[in-house]
Amino acid sequence: MAFVVVTGLPCSGKSTFIAHHARGGEAVFKVDGTDNGAAAVVAHRGNFIKNHAKDAKAWIEASSVTPILRSQLRGCFWCEVPMRSDARTCLMRLAKSDRPNKEAYRRIILSKAGRD
Repeated sequence: MAFVVVTGLPCSGKSTFIAHHARGGEAVFKVDGTDNGAAAVVAHRGNFIKNHAKDAKAWIEASSVTPILRSQLRGCFWCEVPMRSDARTCLMRLAKSDRPNKEAYRRIILSKAGRD
């Protein structure tokens, strides 16, 4: 089993990358970017990992590989594919998108970009 963890800022291209590379039948775990820290999301992701641990490949979309995600993946083969879009590019994509809560996404992009 292999998990591919695609990471990056909101609007960095994670969903697009997965859409182009995941094959039919491969499971994808994706959460709205404004919910990444919620306890329910962490629990749901843990169940996803347990349920798909025997699949040939499964995909996880995340803002980063957090210590919690790393511990959830313990014992599994996994790799990270980071999307390297900068904050300016992500903000331009956000402006052109039809996402709700654009202000929340803008704050996430600016706060996470400031830490890198």
